[in-house]
Amino acid sequence: MIPVLLTLSCLMSGPLDLAEEAYLRTVLRRNLSLRIDSLEREGVREGVVGAASALRPQVGLTGDVAASRGEGDRVVEHLQGSAVARQWVPTGGTLEGGLLGGATRVSEDGRDRDVDTAGVEVSFTQPLLRGRGAGSEVAFAHRQAALAVKVKVQGSRAVVHARLLEARSAFWKQLARAQLVAARVEDSARTAKLLEAARTRLAIGSGSELDTLQAGAEHLKSMSDLLSARSDERGGWREILGLSDSSGVELPLPQRGALPPPLEGPLPDSLALLALAMERSPELAQAAALLEKAESERDQRGQARLPKMDATALARHDLLDGGWVLGARARLEWDIPDGAGRSRYRQALLDLHAAGTRREAAKQELSRQIGALVESVAASRARLDMAIRLARAQTRRLGASEAGWNLGKIPWTDLSASRRDALDAEAAAWQALASAKMLEAELESRTGTGPERLGWSAE
Repeated sequence: MIPVLLTLSCLMSGPLDLAEEAYLRTVLRRNLSLRIDSLEREGVREGVVGAASALRPQVGLTGDVAASRGEGDRVVEHLQGSAVARQWVPTGGTLEGGLLGGATRVSEDGRDRDVDTAGVEVSFTQPLLRGRGAGSEVAFAHRQAALAVKVKVQGSRAVVHARLLEARSAFWKQLARAQLVAARVEDSARTAKLLEAARTRLAIGSGSELDTLQAGAEHLKSMSDLLSARSDERGGWREILGLSDSSGVELPLPQRGALPPPLEGPLPDSLALLALAMERSPELAQAAALLEKAESERDQRGQARLPKMDATALARHDLLDGGWVLGARARLEWDIPDGAGRSRYRQALLDLHAAGTRREAAKQELSRQIGALVESVAASRARLDMAIRLARAQTRRLGASEAGWNLGKIPWTDLSASRRDALDAEAAAWQALASAKMLEAELESRTGTGPERLGWSAE
């Protein structure tokens, strides 16, 4: 696994990739959709807290005060209170202890008669059929809440991967736009010099008016292309700043005539990446969590169809009169499943089957995507390498064409074609780098290693 991770991270050592990493960390900290998802995830976690509270002792206090008047001067005043504590145990049973106290005064014929009561009772109730152990309603609610958190955490990982993929794509596209603007600035300066040279040659009689007009048209076109490139760059900046929810993001300064660096390092191994994806892919992990949740639901629906039999042992002690009372009771209850109950159970079975099918489909889709992405990454590196070599060749050709035109050995049309080819080749090289980086980002997203590499954890 370590060589695979190194393969995915081998490009993070250059200055461009260091700038990308800093930008991605800003996105993780400040992106609004990620902050919303984080709040939603904490809300789901609160469901676990609430469900877990039922596993702890439950205490209840009650009080009752009453007064009544009967025939003649008969008056009855009654005061009663109780405190009950309940604790669920892992076997599915309930341990309960209670303290009861009361006072009653009866006034009649000028005489008062007091009746005081106080007692303590301890009981333990154990379900013998439905609801034993993990199938009890308390444990089921807690398990479902915990599984909901598990599903949400994996969904959060998927959201983070999507935002990082979007941010990395925007970063490298913007870098290509910035380099294109730099190339257009250099080209506009070049066409301005060529126009001035054409006018000078026309003035001294060694040039033609057609060359001068063509030079002027090319200069105006280069200025128009520069304005279009700057407009695209501003649009890209809006996307960059929107993803990071920031008013300022630092990108590497473009250099005129600079070409992208070639991507080095071994090509990713599809089998190793597939094994890593099966272990860390958020989509696959979420599908597995949904399957586990569906299995728990199926089990609970199945147990609800069984008879319910409870056995209770109790001990009661009268604190005023003394004496213990020991007892036991059993209760059998069976709600024969009606059409609604049978339908809910069949629905749970169908949901379980659908969840299992979705997990298998996710595995197959992930395998197909990994294979296609590995092939695309290899092809993108080859295209980038060829684009860089072509851009270097076109740059040398442009220099030779400018020297030949200044000496009057080549026509203007050849110089103009060389200039356009050099610009197109440089732009194509940076676009090839952006495409290769986006494919690598998508591969990293599918294998589930991007956020963790940046120090982010959904847990």
